[in-house]
Amino acid sequence: MFSTSNIMTMHTEQPIRNLTILRQSATLQQVSLSGTKQRYRGGLLPLTLFIAAILHLAIFYIVDLRLNSTKPSSMPADMISVDVIKKRKSVVSIPVKAPPVKVVKQKPIPVKKVAVKPEPTAVAEVIPEPATEPVEEQPSEEVHIDSAIPDYSVVSVSHEEVVADLPSVENLAILKDVYREKVRNIISSNKKYPVKARRRDMQGSVTVAFNVESDGLISNGVVVVTSGFNLLDKSALQILAKSSPLPEPPEAMDFILPISFRLN
Repeated sequence: MFSTSNIMTMHTEQPIRNLTILRQSATLQQVSLSGTKQRYRGGLLPLTLFIAAILHLAIFYIVDLRLNSTKPSSMPADMISVDVIKKRKSVVSIPVKAPPVKVVKQKPIPVKKVAVKPEPTAVAEVIPEPATEPVEEQPSEEVHIDSAIPDYSVVSVSHEEVVADLPSVENLAILKDVYREKVRNIISSNKKYPVKARRRDMQGSVTVAFNVESDGLISNGVVVVTSGFNLLDKSALQILAKSSPLPEPPEAMDFILPISFRLN
């Protein structure tokens, strides 16, 4: 590659070579002239002066060219650009190998084989039926009844007599109403105001429900509507227990009865 200094050296060497050639030619002319001095003595001086003037002009011309060649501005732009372009180093791209990727192979997970035992199938035992022996048919015996069949006479009962023996529905309802009133009177006669409730000025009405069995006993007594005082509720249940047994009812009956506790 050519640098700027090499280009300048080339420009300066050319004029020097030209000057050397001119000096050599002048020397040759002097030699040739010295051989002919004797022949042309009268015209040697003017010729020498002419050659010396030419040499001086050539020297001045060469020096001027050398000075002009040393200036950086006089250098051709295309040479400088060529030199700069040549100086650029070519960049060679070297391929970089990527590191090898390790592939991790996963080991297969062993699958445990579970042996499934077949469930035993229930086999129904077949019980052989006992062999039935053939039964010999026995001849039927004839039964002779000599006794005479009694003669049953039909007894006629009138409808009026049957109705008279059974109680009528209307009579039963009347009997129940009479019995209910009797039960109210009995319970009212057994009612006693608790002393503690009287002192504390407790008043109220307790509704009780109970059953009267066919023999007159009171059962399943409960408070349906409370009076608001536990003392009065307990007293109402005690009155029911005191009133049992009651007279026998026409039939088993259910009662819902209010028991009132009022201070006069």
